[in-house]
Amino acid sequence: MLKQTITQIDISTSHKKKMSILGDLIYETKGRIVYQRILAVEPRIKVENTILLNGLIHGIVNISDIGTFINTIIDNTIYYSRGHGFMTTQDGREMAKWTAQGIQELMVKENGKSMFRGSAFYHTTSKGKLAFLNNSMTVFESEVDRTGNILNKE
Repeated sequence: MLKQTITQIDISTSHKKKMSILGDLIYETKGRIVYQRILAVEPRIKVENTILLNGLIHGIVNISDIGTFINTIIDNTIYYSRGHGFMTTQDGREMAKWTAQGIQELMVKENGKSMFRGSAFYHTTSKGKLAFLNNSMTVFESEVDRTGNILNKE
């Protein structure tokens, strides 16, 4: 089973983060936020985002990934997010379910992008291309721009 481990996280008072990830890149996807709605404004602002991503696992297996996250604004600088979804192979014959959680910076960087980092947990009954994901945990990093475009690496 492929493992990725967070080896260092330093969150200072200015919310600058350092992160190192060990292990091989499992997959890279691109897509966007396709739906948003406000769930609450009191006592904390909560926003629901649905994402649709497409990409490659191990550089060879085409997948589609759809999920929904509930984002809670913690303070004026970060979101805490929890989500769930599933990915399928392009032919639709295999599926893996996931749950995830992470932290996203609200402060947009000079390039107009914010960073979302977290962990995901997978389950599948697949015996084929997605079987390696069964009962695995990964760490991910996603860039999100102001228009909702996403680049995800896991």
